Amino acid sequence: MRHDLATFLVIPKGPAAFRRLDNKLSASSIDSVPLLSSPTHQKRGRNVSLYDRRSEVRALLVCLGYDHKGNYKRLFDVFDRLQRNDTSVYHEFTLRKRNGKLRTVHAPDEPLKSIQRRIHLRMLRKERVHRCSAAYIRKYGPVDAARKLCGDLAVLRLDIQDFFPSITEDRVAGLFRDLGIDTHWHGEKSVFMLAKLCCHNGCIVQGAPSSPAISNLICRKLDAQLERLAASWGLRYLRYSDDMFFYSSSEFNGRKLTETAQRIITQHGFELNTQKTRYFAPGAPRRLLGLNTMGETPRIPRTKLRTMRAAFNKAARDPLANREALPRLQGLAGWYKQVHGLDERCREYLQVIRELRRPIALVKIREWLRSHGLLSRLQTRW
Repeated sequence: MRHDLATFLVIPKGPAAFRRLDNKLSASSIDSVPLLSSPTHQKRGRNVSLYDRRSEVRALLVCLGYDHKGNYKRLFDVFDRLQRNDTSVYHEFTLRKRNGKLRTVHAPDEPLKSIQRRIHLRMLRKERVHRCSAAYIRKYGPVDAARKLCGDLAVLRLDIQDFFPSITEDRVAGLFRDLGIDTHWHGEKSVFMLAKLCCHNGCIVQGAPSSPAISNLICRKLDAQLERLAASWGLRYLRYSDDMFFYSSSEFNGRKLTETAQRIITQHGFELNTQKTRYFAPGAPRRLLGLNTMGETPRIPRTKLRTMRAAFNKAARDPLANREALPRLQGLAGWYKQVHGLDERCREYLQVIRELRRPIALVKIREWLRSHGLLSRLQTRW
């Protein structure tokens, strides 16, 4: 067991190294361990502890990087709250989508969020995603994906319905099993421990740090099969989260391709949202990933630009009354800079943000000078 654990942790082997590992594993005394049953055991009416041996728990904690007793206690507290279905583990709120509908987000509390981040950094991030997957990748965003869809192209857009809820806890456990977790640790039990940490109400949720990487890894086989389908049609394939695109420089039969792709998507445990399926002929106006992609480069739609300009003009007229809008304006300016670059309009937006960041006393003095006509005189003299 020590040799397998040392291999997984990429640490030296030998008698001295094994003694240090034993001392590290026995650094904490675990008196009471909560019970947590796997979904398979729950279906069979059993209540089997995932922590029937202390070495399993200690191996999990060491692999997650917890070296102190306080961190052990915090992890056990999180497991205990998950076992009791404590509603305070996740904070639920809604965000409005572009189409006006609401998106439900479940944000974990800080102890669980830190554990999910460790799972992501130590186990998930090092795994390679499929080359056709463009979402949730470092230094690669929706603008980079939209650039591939620009130009005089024919594009078929497909959408997966309830993408994150379709990735259940059993599928997450199967992912960790495919990653070799049951080989390096103690079998099925450690797999379900990790799956329980990453899921809420039996599936992954938006707001958990581990969910994006899990979704990309779950869809690797789906992406590979859809890429082969696109190649057989002489097309290219791209997936950004739940949005899938087949595109080519020439027209193709979008309806027939949709039927074939739908069968493949269903085989992999997902459902196609037929209401969002759309085929764009070459030269037709299209908005993909929230951007206009008819030209050579992606552009923000005009309606969004007008809304953005109105928000910054309102903040520029009265900085004191619009200081609460600073986070939203920072997000808008960052989005504009990412799409259009640092042009003259972007510099104006950044200047408005700098005015909002100034201390209130300096803003009041500046507004008083402007109202009395003294600000222009001082600027002219200086």
